[in-house]
Amino acid sequence: MNQARENQQAGLLKDGTVLITGGDNGSIPLSSSELYMNGAFTPAASMLTARSGHQQTVLSIGAGQVLITGGTDGTSLALSSAELFTPGSTPGTPGSFQLTTQYDPAAQIFTNNPTTMTTPRAKHTATQLTNGQVLIAGGRDASGNPLASAELFNPLTGSFTATGGPMQVARIGHNATLLLDGTVLMSGGTDQNGNPIQSAEIYDPVANNFTSTKQMMNVARIGSQATRLGSGLVLITGGQYESNTAELYNPVTGTFIYTESQTGQTLMIASRSNHTATLLYDDTVLISGGQDSRIHFVLRTIQYSNRSGYVNSSGNSNRI
Repeated sequence: MNQARENQQAGLLKDGTVLITGGDNGSIPLSSSELYMNGAFTPAASMLTARSGHQQTVLSIGAGQVLITGGTDGTSLALSSAELFTPGSTPGTPGSFQLTTQYDPAAQIFTNNPTTMTTPRAKHTATQLTNGQVLIAGGRDASGNPLASAELFNPLTGSFTATGGPMQVARIGHNATLLLDGTVLMSGGTDQNGNPIQSAEIYDPVANNFTSTKQMMNVARIGSQATRLGSGLVLITGGQYESNTAELYNPVTGTFIYTESQTGQTLMIASRSNHTATLLYDDTVLISGGQDSRIHFVLRTIQYSNRSGYVNSSGNSNRI
């Protein structure tokens, strides 16, 4: 990359390039962004505000704009501002950022009046729903407290509106997973004391509210990953506690079960949190990186198959 950064966001644009925004250099939030294309990184336009702990969502409605929400700029723990990235006319060109603005239906144009989230937030989630709106939920407020509130961004109007009710539990750093039926699974995270959360809940866009799942996760998790499989099940892996375990959420029954092979419960080969879990084309999940229970970096990767448990371990068990 052109600039060293952590806590950044990255997303695949409609033109095939990858937009990387913000993050920090270890101490100071960044406003810079860059594009990855054909094996090379090129500078993109800078955001209007430096952000770390923000969220980035490629919008399905319109010309492939990218919604950037919240985060911290180094002076405030949480921001309410939001901006849109518009890709350049040809792939790989810098593009531009602008504040989200209100749509005037009478004039049929977007005005110059900025819109902001209803609540400042960082370390939240932003999930695009099947109707094109974006569900923005939880995170921490400007005082560092966890949020139960949630809101919706409508790309057609540029507006942010609160959901019909808050989440059942205030959460920071949780997972939000779009399910096949259009609902969203919210799982884990941390509470106001920094403790892991065991509960999970469902957002229903038709009812516009949250309800608890029938069953809690088997263990409380911080820094876990939640990956929807082709079957509709959700694989939840790792976290700072019970970090070598994984479980599956079944949307039909509303229950969580530990992952199993033919010989019983399967554990991940290495404990890990703050890792990645990527769904591959063959419906297996590549689990890589992260930290173990002693806060060492994990080099070994594993591949999960719902048919046979964990397979194809690669790398080694060395820790940095």
